[in-house]
Amino acid sequence: MVRARLALLSAAVLVLVTGASAFAEDYNLSKVPVMKVGDRFTAKAAGQAEVTVMAEDGETLVGVTKTGEATEIHEILTVDAAGKPTQVRFTVSGSREVTELKTPQQARKVVTIADVTATAKPDGLVFAADTASLASGQMKTLTAPQISLVKDHFSDSMIVTAFPEPDVLLMPAGPVSIGAAWKVTEDVLNKWAKSREDYRRMKVTPKSGECKLDSVSGDVATVSGTVRLTLSDDDVAFETVAKLAGRIDLKSGYWRGATTELTATARVGPNTLKIVSRQRVTIEHQPGTGTVSKLPAELNKLGWPAPDKDVNSYRDPAAGVSLDLPKDYQDAPIEPGVKALARFSSPRGVSVVLAGGEQPLPLELDETGQQLLGQFKALPDFKLVSRDPAALPGNVPAGRITLTFNEGQFTMMVRYAVDGNRLVSVIVVAPTGDAGLASEARKITDSLRVFDQDYTQAK
Repeated sequence: MVRARLALLSAAVLVLVTGASAFAEDYNLSKVPVMKVGDRFTAKAAGQAEVTVMAEDGETLVGVTKTGEATEIHEILTVDAAGKPTQVRFTVSGSREVTELKTPQQARKVVTIADVTATAKPDGLVFAADTASLASGQMKTLTAPQISLVKDHFSDSMIVTAFPEPDVLLMPAGPVSIGAAWKVTEDVLNKWAKSREDYRRMKVTPKSGECKLDSVSGDVATVSGTVRLTLSDDDVAFETVAKLAGRIDLKSGYWRGATTELTATARVGPNTLKIVSRQRVTIEHQPGTGTVSKLPAELNKLGWPAPDKDVNSYRDPAAGVSLDLPKDYQDAPIEPGVKALARFSSPRGVSVVLAGGEQPLPLELDETGQQLLGQFKALPDFKLVSRDPAALPGNVPAGRITLTFNEGQFTMMVRYAVDGNRLVSVIVVAPTGDAGLASEARKITDSLRVFDQDYTQAK
């Protein structure tokens, strides 16, 4: 569905019931569904997120809008004795994401995927996809932006939308009546936030949660609430307010739908960064008959193996990058005006610069390579030796560039990777003509790893 990056929160938030009338009819909102093999849940989602950076005088410095719509089908393949899913097939029937840059210049990027499927198994309160099982009856290859969108859908924390189990942490222990108010304790809110993909990589400071049961119509209960959190990355703290609403089938325990409106604001130097997102999800249930649907005999394989354990010597979790360097490499000062994450040098005259940053629009691999080449051509006596694609572990789109400059005295090796809107590169410069140094430089560039940023481990 339209991923949590658009909404960041999903309904519902209910816990610690207070003030229920003894004469009102009570309703159980914590019923655990009993699922059957072949149960199918179709989730249709639409959402929009607006990101703006405003100066102190109110001028908009950056304006980006992202809209998306998607349809996902979750089919239960196996269940345990209690009717809890032990294997699920996730299928994205269709997904369309549009990113528009409105300020300081205008640009637009549309990314679509269709008929992509994979199996997943429980991993705590969520499901982990087997990326090697990714396949499609329509798509044969994926561009860099499409790979990013696929990863958004088949992330390592997928949730069965009809029963978002992390939200069970927030359910009241007993029945509740219409109009009753709830408060969410910081401890429960923190546990819940840590189970969400976008939150668990941020530093979470719970502030408050206030919720209630609004109404019951037939067998469907409508709940709503407001949650306040502070979410921090390495140097920015977002004051976050989310207004939530959800619809729960009281007989089965299944979720019928949810809406979310979130506002997050942060100070970045003298400027204000504001994110406003809205999302709506509807869910339809098709009861299973004890058998599962069959996939087409011929599917295009799109998957990739899980990357091996990262044993690189240098690792920056907040930046989501790592690199392996020989033991005698030392930290070096970053030159003024150079945007870099880190710089290293060796006694043998080799220099290494690691850089990374976000761009407003999803990146294409070839286009990014061309832009980098355009920058390198400003070097004296620039001469291109080679340029080729070479994906990083985890199917991160990446490429290599090798060139010489300064009358051929120096060789530059570059490994660059695009991960959605993020560009990461490592540049190694060594004296030309030494085969040992050339091999050393190649090993360093080939060791580059790119992974999800984790601000909980920020330096």
